[in-house]
Amino acid sequence: MSSRRIRPKHTEEFKRDAVRMVIENRYRSNEVGRRLGVNGSNVSRWVREYRDEQEAAAGGIPNRRELDTENRQLRKENKRLQMERKILKKRRPSLRRNRTEVGFYPAANEGLSGHFDV
Repeated sequence: MSSRRIRPKHTEEFKRDAVRMVIENRYRSNEVGRRLGVNGSNVSRWVREYRDEQEAAAGGIPNRRELDTENRQLRKENKRLQMERKILKKRRPSLRRNRTEVGFYPAANEGLSGHFDV
């Protein structure tokens, strides 16, 4: 019987506190990780993500989550538009055999009494 290791879920508040310790108190990521019982590489990643978000916010560049959300919406819209285009491209049935053939409508030649003029 094999037991799988369950990855711990850290709250955003926990991550913010760890990042704050690195940035404000100038602790090393490994030291913060050891004190909090977390791998130092996780703390480094959280700090890197925090700094990327700060740079993006200062530069007006959307963050990764916003880009992913927009990308998902655009893919959905693109799929819908492709389906609409496919439907519109289908040939509609008509009575004409080719483009040069003109249809004949008897109602256009009828007189007032409903009989054909000769």
